[in-house]
Parts: sequence; C-alpha cells; structure tokens
Amino acid sequence: MKNVLFFIVLCYVKVGFGQNVGIGTSLPTENLTINGGTSTFTSIGFTSTRFKNFSGNNFRIGLLDNPTTRYGFINLPGALPLYILQSNAVAFHLNANGNFALGADSYNPYKLLVNGQQLITAGTGDVAALTIADTIANNNTVVGTLLLKTTPTGSNFLSTTMNPLRPAATISANFKNGTVNERKVDIHFDSLGQVGIGVDIVDSTLNSRLHLFGTQSIQSGSLRFFGPDENYDRADQEITFSYNRFGDELPGPNFIVPNYNYFIRHNNRRTTGGTFFSPDPEYKRGTFAIGRCQTIAVPNTSYREGDNIAIAMAPNNKVGIGRYPATNDAVHEIFIDGNTRFTASRLTIDRPSDDDITTASLEFRSNGTYRGALGWDQSAGRFFFF
Repeated sequence: MKNVLFFIVLCYVKVGFGQNVGIGTSLPTENLTINGGTSTFTSIGFTSTRFKNFSGNNFRIGLLDNPTTRYGFINLPGALPLYILQSNAVAFHLNANGNFALGADSYNPYKLLVNGQQLITAGTGDVAALTIADTIANNNTVVGTLLLKTTPTGSNFLSTTMNPLRPAATISANFKNGTVNERKVDIHFDSLGQVGIGVDIVDSTLNSRLHLFGTQSIQSGSLRFFGPDENYDRADQEITFSYNRFGDELPGPNFIVPNYNYFIRHNNRRTTGGTFFSPDPEYKRGTFAIGRCQTIAVPNTSYREGDNIAIAMAPNNKVGIGRYPATNDAVHEIFIDGNTRFTASRLTIDRPSDDDITTASLEFRSNGTYRGALGWDQSAGRFFFF
C-alpha cells in the first residue's frame, strides 16, 4: 500500500512542477532534486542483497554539508574499486588502495598510471612541468622528475633533480647493457650559472662556465672562442693545460717540484693596466702566446706576471721567442730572448730580392745600441765587417 501511495505522490509532484521531481522539497529545481534538510549528508545509496542494509557497505553519491565543510563525494565500500567504462573499455579505474589509472587498470604501487600519450601544457601560466615535491607541506621545494625504463639487464633512466640542501640541479642519464657500456652521465648546474658535463660529477667543483670532465672530441668541425658581441675593449681567450683545477704550479703536499702547467692565450685588452705581462705594455692588445704558467699565481686574476713565454706573435706579425717582441723595434721580424744555440749544420741569411735593405748581415747590439755587423753589401758587391 505504501508503494502505491508513493507512486501516486511522485506522479503528482512530477506533473505539478513541469516534469521536475523533488524528494524532501516541494520546489525541485532539477529533473530530480533531493533535499536532505538539516541532515549532514544528502546522498543516494546503492546496495545489494549481499551487503543488505549496512550503510557502511553502500556505494553512495552525495553531498556533505555542514557549517565548516561542504563538498560532493563518491563513497565506496573499503574493498571495492571504482570503474568508469566507455564501450565496455576501462576509461577510469580507482582501486582499493587509492591508486588511480586512466585508460587501464591501476597498478600497485603506482599512485598514477596513464595508458597512452600525455600532454602537459602551461595553460594560462608560464610553466608546463611534471613536478615531484618532497612533502605536501613543502611543495615548493622540487626534488625532481624522473623517466625510468627497466630492461632485463638493468635500468636506463633520465632524471632531473634539484638538491634541496644546496642550490644545484642535475640531469642524469644511465645507459646499461649488461656489463658492457655501463656509464652514468651527469649534466650539473650550480647557483653561479656554471655547467658541468661528465661522469659522476655531482660532488665535483665547477671552475668555469662550462666544465667538461673526461676526454673530449671534435669531429669535422671547429672549436672557436668568441668574446662578447660589440666587445672592442676586452676579449681574452685562454686554453690552460693544468695538472690541477687551479691552474697554478704550486706543488702539493705529495710533490716537491712544480706541476708544470701550460697555456695557449690570446689577449685583446685596449688598456695598459692589469697584470697581463709583457715587456712592452702596448702588446697587451692583440697578442697571441704559448707558454708555461709561473709558479705563484697573482690573486684574483687568471693572468700571471712573469709567465714564461715560449713563442708569441704581435698584431704587426712580429714574432717573439722567449718573450713578446718589442713594438719599438721597426726592423726585426723575429725577437729571441736568451742565449741561443743552433745545432743544425748550416745557418743561412738570405736577403729577399725585393727588400729595400741592400745588406744581409749579422748585427751586434748591446742593450739595443748598435755595436757592429758582419755581412754582405749587395750595392757594393763585397763582404764587410764593421
């Protein structure tokens, strides 16, 4: 009898309110409106003969509404998963452990599994990223992102991590093929904007904008050193061959001799100041030199007073051996500093035919002052000794 009366009332409400049906309200605003009144929960429950009427085992969809909390909910019995199917295929799955999957069944212990391609966009923001935070309470401290592929002989991975203990970031790649070609490679970024590339370099100190660890190769290409754009005042480039990362020759605790560090250097300073050494300050600009670093470095500079010059070239194409050539020497193309010995069987002085100077000679000078010469005078057709 109760069922008959409920059906009559339900039909009356449906007709009286333009096809809207209300439960607990006389003014339904939707096709079906359920009003829980003063109850905390307003919900629809689904049960079965197996679960009978125990509310804790019901599948419920509803609204929690109280003075401090308000949200909609789907509540499952503790042992049941939740599926959303599309043409009998799994579109959404939430298992009993709270693990979530899209396009597939969830897989423990992963909290999120996505079957198919993913797209992460920035939306209206500036960043599109997959972020892993250390804790929910400190979700602005990024620990890293990780891509991992497991193989029968090991694991290949590419990861990006931030070290929360110091301002540094690392990209790591591990490629493993049994016991062959197993190597982990890191690209490390520090807080000074310096980059290191090599093997297991995370705890190593970076000493330049780009610090490469290990042997490097350049094939079918050029290695170039550029100064900044529009830099006409200073553009210094140097290649240093060092036994230590400091580039000086100070012997360490286990050495009793210097470390013998060498350099290839180009300098284009306009000014005559600074510590870049040259007997002639003008050659601070545009010089190229190969030499050996001095024993003690001058603080706060990569250039050292008194570096040993093996060979140098000036902008006017003059060459110095043992030191830089002097700009006040307008005659000689080659300047040799120090005692000189020739072990060859012949020393030839050949005057070019288009040379304005008519002699081919050896000159003797003392501290730059001309003292004498021995040679051949082309205009007079004779040898001379002066």
